[in-house]
Formats: sequence, C-alpha cells, structure tokens
Amino acid sequence: MSPGVRPQDNFIFTTTFDHDHNVFNRLVSSLASAEIIVLGFAIWFSQKQKTLRAKNTAHQIPWLPIAAWGAASAVLMFSATNSLWQHLPKFRFVQLPFRWLLCMNAALALLITMAARRWTSRALTYVLLLAALAYAGYCIQLPWWDEADDLHDMQSALASGAGYEGTDEYVPVGADAYELDKNLPVISDDSGLPVPNKILSWSSTEREVTVHADAAEDITVRLFNYPAWEVSVNGEPVSTDRTDITGLMIISLAAGDNDIRIHFRQTRDRLLGDIVSFISLIVLLAAWIMARRSRKQSTSTSRTAA
Repeated sequence: MSPGVRPQDNFIFTTTFDHDHNVFNRLVSSLASAEIIVLGFAIWFSQKQKTLRAKNTAHQIPWLPIAAWGAASAVLMFSATNSLWQHLPKFRFVQLPFRWLLCMNAALALLITMAARRWTSRALTYVLLLAALAYAGYCIQLPWWDEADDLHDMQSALASGAGYEGTDEYVPVGADAYELDKNLPVISDDSGLPVPNKILSWSSTEREVTVHADAAEDITVRLFNYPAWEVSVNGEPVSTDRTDITGLMIISLAAGDNDIRIHFRQTRDRLLGDIVSFISLIVLLAAWIMARRSRKQSTSTSRTAA
C-alpha cells in the first residue's frame, strides 16, 4: 500500500508530510476522541446501572461483551496497536484505523441507552456529540472539499458512461487509474479505436459481449483486470493479459463471431466473509431467542411469586 493509505499513516492524530491528509486526520481524530470519551463515561455509568438492575431482576443484560467490543474498537485506532495491524492476517487492508468507529458506535449507542435512563441525560450527550461534529466541521475542515460544480461534473461523467476518477488503492497492483483515457470505448483495439460489439449484459459481476472479428486480434475491455475475473470466449475459458500502466483487460480473439463472458468469481476471502456474516447472524438470532425466553421465565416467576 502506498503512503497515505497505510494504517500507520492514519492512526488518531498521526501526522505525515501531506498537509491535506493531516487536516483530514485531525478532523476525524477530533470526532473519534469525543466519541471515545463519551464511550468511557457510558461504560462506567452503564456498569453501575447494570449492577442496580441485577439486584432487582433475573434478566441479565450482556454488558461485558458490549463494553469489551466498544473498548477494543477504540483501542485499535491508536498507534500502540500498529503491530497488530501489521501482523494479523489481512488486517492492514482495512487501511484506515478510524473505520473501527463503525463498530465502536454500535456499542456506544447501546451503552448510552443503558447508562442514561433519563431522556435529559441522553439529550445532553447527543448535544455534546453534535457540538463536536460542528466544531470539527467548521473549525478544522469545512465539510468535504468538492464544490457544487465538481459534484455536477461527477454526475455528468456517470451519466455519460465516462465514469468518475478513482483512487490508487482500489485498482489492481501496478495499474494507474489517473492515466486512464475517460473517452476510451468499452471495447477497443490496440490503437484505441472502437471495435463493433453488442453488449448483452453489463453488471458489476457479470458481463457478456459479442464481437465479430474479421481476423484474429487482441481487444481491450474497459475494465481493470482484477485477478478474480474469469473470462470465457464461446464457452471456453481463456487467459487474459493487461495493458501497460492502466492495467485494463486484454482478450485475444479468433476470426469470426466471439461470445465473451466475463464473470467475477467467488474468491476465498469473499467466501470466508460470507461464512462469518452467516455465523454472526445465527449468533444474533440465538441471543435474541434466549433473551426472549429469559424475559418470559422472569415474568412467569414474578407472577407465580405474586
């Protein structure tokens, strides 16, 4: 990964030689710090509330897992955890430690409701967080850096099919998105001229095009040649090449009609992600069912005692 998008460049209040990067990092760090402080108070006061409720009810709220999840998510945003980011499998490809705010905020929302029983306390917490957001947005960096004209140009580029300008970390290794010709046809020859074709389907994971070639030739598909793409021509798997610098897909065709199918296959990391998500869903459903049974048992016991 290139400098600026590595974990060690994006911990809370980390500085680099890039001024714009430092300003944005300071913006995010300020918001993260405010939320971490609120998280600390929420953990402390929710622990007290949990202890009080445990004396009056048989229903136990899973406070410890929630608090541990929130605390672990917060700790991972600090540079002291850099060794974990460098050595845990695939961990560094999260790139930006402050992305753990997504996970921390789930715990924060639950802990605030557990800690603040009165609506006035919750309202004060929300006002403080909104104040931190307003301060960071208008005193550190104004909201975003694109003007209305820039957004209009982006919308026009998407509508025309030219596409928007991407960033280096989301293209294949060795490809340079900034060198891509935005006016390049979907299917072109070696010289960049359009090749007559008929698009049968063109989605994010499945693309099918028919091309008639008068003679054997190489065509360039306006598509980054990611390793997960599988290509078949007339039903037969074929290997692909890539253009220099831009890393676009090159397919060799024989003379005649060619039905080209491009499929984004299921990779091991995506499969593992699906499995983890499925297991998480099962655990969530099991926890919900157990919580309902616990509440019913508690209600039944209370009625029997009465």
